[in-house]
Amino acid sequence: MTVDTITNAPSQYVWSIGDRFTPLVEAMCRVENILESRSELDVVFCDYSTNAEYGHSAGLDLIARLERVETCGPFIARKEKFLEFITKHKLSTNSEISPVVISKFIAELSDDEVAHLALQVAHIDQIDYPVEKPLKPTNLPFVSIIIPNRNSIDLITETLASLYQKTDYSSFEVIIIDNGTNDQKVLNLYNSYKDREENFSFYINHEPFNFSRMINRGIRQATGDFFLLLNNDIEVIRPHWLKEMTACFRYEDTGIVGAKLLYPNDTIQHAGVIVGLNNFASHWFYKEQRDTRGPNNCLGYRRSMVCVTGAVMAISRACYEAIGAWDEGNFAVAYNDVDYCIRAYNKGFRCIWTPYAELYHHESASRGKARSFRSRWRLHQEKKNLKRIHGTHKFKDPVFSPRFKKKPGKLTLKKELKAPRPRRWWC
Repeated sequence: MTVDTITNAPSQYVWSIGDRFTPLVEAMCRVENILESRSELDVVFCDYSTNAEYGHSAGLDLIARLERVETCGPFIARKEKFLEFITKHKLSTNSEISPVVISKFIAELSDDEVAHLALQVAHIDQIDYPVEKPLKPTNLPFVSIIIPNRNSIDLITETLASLYQKTDYSSFEVIIIDNGTNDQKVLNLYNSYKDREENFSFYINHEPFNFSRMINRGIRQATGDFFLLLNNDIEVIRPHWLKEMTACFRYEDTGIVGAKLLYPNDTIQHAGVIVGLNNFASHWFYKEQRDTRGPNNCLGYRRSMVCVTGAVMAISRACYEAIGAWDEGNFAVAYNDVDYCIRAYNKGFRCIWTPYAELYHHESASRGKARSFRSRWRLHQEKKNLKRIHGTHKFKDPVFSPRFKKKPGKLTLKKELKAPRPRRWWC
C-alpha cells in the first residue's frame, strides 16, 4: 500500500491489520459504524485473537506505542488524521506505508488521540513477542530510600544487606523510619550502619503503626530527586533493579514506578494493581508462576498502570510536590498506595510497572495479617474510605480490558460484549 493508494481510496478510514493477521470483516464494519457516530475519535485500537489466547490491545498505553508496536494490535484511523501525518513527514505519493511508517505514526499519537474498543477484528495463529532488555540509565539520580520498620531483626538485616551488597547503584541514601523498636539487636544494627555508611540514617518515634505517616516523615528527611519506598521485608534478586526503576522516569509525565515482586516460592506477589477489582483494588496475576506472561505478553514488558504497590515504589519529587502528602487519616495501614496512585493518575501523572526490577517480598511478615477485631475493623473502615473518596466500585481501570471478569487472580473472559464502548487512558 502506498500514500497514493490511501489518498485516492473512497473510504474515510485507514485500517492497519498486519500481513500475518486474518481480518474479521464483519467486526471491522461494526467498528466503522461506531466511528460514524463518534466524531471525536481519531484512532481506535481493537483486539485480536491467537490460537492460545485472547489478545487485548495495548494501544491505550503510551509505553506500548513507543516501545512495542507489535503488541498494540490492529487499529483504525480516520484518513484525514493519517494524511496529516503523511504531510508532516513529507512522504511522496509513491512512498510505501511500511511497518516502520506505521510504527512512527503510532509512536507520535498522544493519549487524547487514542481510544480502545474491546472488539476482536483479526486473528493470528501465533505471535512471537520480541525480548526486551533493561533500560540503561543516562545518569544515576540521587534516590532517597525510605524504609518503615519496627524490631524485625531478621527482615531488616536482610533488606539492608540487599541494598548495600546486592544493589548496583551508588547514588542513594537510606532513611529508616521506626515507630518504636525496643529490640537491642535492631538498635545495634542501626548504629553499626550509621557508623560505617555515610548515607544511612534512622529516626525513632514511639507510636502506633501508621504507614502513611511514616512515609511522610521519611520524605521530609529526604534530599533525593526521587523517593524509593521500600518495605522492611524486601530481598534483592538482581543488582540492576534500581537503575531500571529510575530509568523508567524518562517516559513522558511519569511520576511513579513500581517493580515486579515475588514470593519466596517464586510465585507473583505484585505485577501491578487493578483499581476496581472486588469493588476496591487488587493485584492481578496474584500467585501465578514467576514466568507467567499473561495475554498479549502483558507481563513481559514495561507498561503503564494506574496503580502499583507501595512495598517497592519510586516517586519523583515533582510528583510528590504536586500530589502532596500521603493520607494519614483515611489510610493509616491499608490502601494508602492505591489512594496515592489514583491521586497521581487524576493529576495526569503516569505510573509505570517494570518486570526488569524483580525482588522478593516476604509480604506482611513483620506485622502479620489483620486478624484481631481492631485490625479487621480498621481494614473495613479503610475500604469504605477508598470507595467513598475514589468510587472504586465504579472505577474503570484503563489497563483492564472490559472483556475480562472483574475478579482478582487469573483473567477470565466474559461472553462477547453486545455493545463495546470506546475507552481512553485518562478516564
